[in-house]
Amino acid sequence: MTQEEFDRLAALGVLENRPAKKAWHIDGEPDRVTWLSATGYPCIAQRNLLGAWCGYVGVREGHPGLNNESIHVHGGVTFSGFPGQWPQSLCSADPNHYIGFDCNHLGDKAPGIEHFLRDESDVYRDLAYARAECEKLATQLKALEETDD
Repeated sequence: MTQEEFDRLAALGVLENRPAKKAWHIDGEPDRVTWLSATGYPCIAQRNLLGAWCGYVGVREGHPGLNNESIHVHGGVTFSGFPGQWPQSLCSADPNHYIGFDCNHLGDKAPGIEHFLRDESDVYRDLAYARAECEKLATQLKALEETDD
């Protein structure tokens, strides 16, 4: 995706950043951040309903990374689809297919439920962690695209 395409989607409100709205506002972290990865793919990091970070990388339909089991990211790939299919939908104007993960697995701390059903050894995966995992995912997707050419 070019910067121009990214900016067009941002202008439509598809790739908007959101300030934090919930009580789990942690160290100034927002609820959603979007950026263009070093590989040129659009990335979105956003909190789920429990406050845990989820990360998504957008690719075009038919990308060789879709349904590819060799992708390694935190907790494994937990989403593959279009923005309109998300519980916290962005906008159906985004033509990209997103591949994503979440930081709400065994051993992860979700701010929205940390007061019960969690172990003291659980780790809060912050925005920096989610961004790094998105970049790692984008790098793997780029490598798959290049080997498919």
